[in-house]
Amino acid sequence: MDMDIINLFLIDKALAFNDYNVFPNRPENVPSKFSGSGGVNNASGNLAKIIEFIFNFVIAIAGAIFVIMLLIGGITYLVGAGNEEQIGKGKKMMIDAIIGIFIVLASWAIGTYILNAFGYRS
Repeated sequence: MDMDIINLFLIDKALAFNDYNVFPNRPENVPSKFSGSGGVNNASGNLAKIIEFIFNFVIAIAGAIFVIMLLIGGITYLVGAGNEEQIGKGKKMMIDAIIGIFIVLASWAIGTYILNAFGYRS
């Protein structure tokens, strides 16, 4: 994915100059890396891919963090055997993690709806 971002900002913009015959010997298949047309006309398609990647990455990381918090809270609750402070701490961490998971799921649903509304997802 890193190479796609580098190509987006460097190579794709440099190859767009071929529209003005600055590089007349450019191979025809080079700008089709991102889509059929390439060049400046394809900038919105590349932006859509980047936005979708960032959205999916952030949602996945947030979901993983809350699942890990849920596991740590459960372990804290179980290990606290008799210590009210540890049991309370474990319960609070599990409740906070469950609320966080629901917030991430709601954010994912809203974000997917918005991306679909703007046509960023296929």
